[in-house]
Amino acid sequence: MQNMSTSISSTVPCYVIYCDESCHELTPHHSFMSIGGLKVLRSEKQKLSRELRRLMKSCNLNSELKWTKVSDKRLKDYKKIVDFFFKHSELCFRAIVVEQAKVRFETYHGKDRELAFYKFYYEMLEK
Repeated sequence: MQNMSTSISSTVPCYVIYCDESCHELTPHHSFMSIGGLKVLRSEKQKLSRELRRLMKSCNLNSELKWTKVSDKRLKDYKKIVDFFFKHSELCFRAIVVEQAKVRFETYHGKDRELAFYKFYYEMLEK
């Protein structure tokens, strides 16, 4: 049985997916919620991670990247990071943006905001 499992897993691509969300509390304080994911083949992950870390180090970006930290002084460095993702076609990015005022919690989510959040997360991942 193990041989069959090994042969199947060697023919099916294996991916790593990194996800993040913004303003996901689904409250009236934020107009929009976004959920995004970055997918990469497991076989490419280590190579791309090393390359991205080198780039970030060369830009003196040693912590989490935050768009709120972009200033005129750092704009050039952040553009280099964005270019990295466009340069590598083996990276696949997907995001959804939800206009929170239009979410009908009562009708589609049983008034459960957490359930709605996970449904939107699933929608982003499933496609």
